[in-house]
Amino acid sequence: MSNLNFNGQESDFLELITEEMEGTISAENSIRLKEWRLKSPDNETYYLDVIKLNEELGLLEQYKNLKPNESLEVLHKKLNLASNSTVGNNPKVVNFSARGWLRIAASFILVSALVFYFMSSNDKVLLKAGSVQNTYELPDGTKLVLNANSELSYSKSNFQKVRELELIKGECFINVVHNPEKPFSIHYKDLEVTDIGTSFNVKLAQSQIDVVVSTGQVKLHIAGNASETILNAGDAAYYHISKKYIKKVKLQDSNYKAYTDHVINFNATALPEVVRTLESVYHRKIIIQSSNLNSRKFTGEFKKQKIKDVLKVIAETLQINIVSKNGVFYLVSAK
Repeated sequence: MSNLNFNGQESDFLELITEEMEGTISAENSIRLKEWRLKSPDNETYYLDVIKLNEELGLLEQYKNLKPNESLEVLHKKLNLASNSTVGNNPKVVNFSARGWLRIAASFILVSALVFYFMSSNDKVLLKAGSVQNTYELPDGTKLVLNANSELSYSKSNFQKVRELELIKGECFINVVHNPEKPFSIHYKDLEVTDIGTSFNVKLAQSQIDVVVSTGQVKLHIAGNASETILNAGDAAYYHISKKYIKKVKLQDSNYKAYTDHVINFNATALPEVVRTLESVYHRKIIIQSSNLNSRKFTGEFKKQKIKDVLKVIAETLQINIVSKNGVFYLVSAK
């Protein structure tokens, strides 16, 4: 997140951004805000930073829940203002409308949150994987494998006290060093996945989080919900993010952690599913060019083999051709 400098102009537009988030912005101000955003990349960055901060910290909800009368009294005391003050010999009435106060308060909340955000950001350790998977060892010895295009973070100062990870995006396999006095957990929004001596996989998809337990147990808990879901080795579950429920399911994909060790097993697996697995493991695009191949099934096992060798075996077994072009593999019917 880039630095937000609250100069006079940006403070004005902060008010407009707040109105837009609330849904009360006028048509005229909406146009004005759009023009300001298009005026320079810095303005657009500032706008996106405020939106992102609101999403991460729930600022708009705080804004809507403010009590103008009570908060105004507190504000007056803090600023040592009275309802009527004098400047020289001229009396000047200081009147804040509820709306005016809310706008001021919203700005105060944003500024305060920004200070907190930057303090916390300096303490965050970001773990990420680019186009291929990456491995990490945490300060407690716990080992992680991040799938490609995945990110996690944790607090550098608090990790040894509270062993918590935040899932930002993607997928990871975690082999936890168990410590009953200091449980290990990974969070995404209001979902908490807690280790009970285990190794497990967590994957953030478009609308859900998939959890698969390899060894031991994990506990799934939704914030504000009294119930918990326990998963044992071999169990799987998904958490529906928007509907906020957890459902245990039968493990469908035995290759869920193949990206960590490139050990893949197929048992009469339809070719489209074979392709999806290989794309997830090797991060290469594979296209079934001939639709009549979709019904073909493959059985076989691969251990730490290169993708070209894997595809060669599949092609020979199913009697299909592999064409490689611009980094993409095409599966076509043999003539």
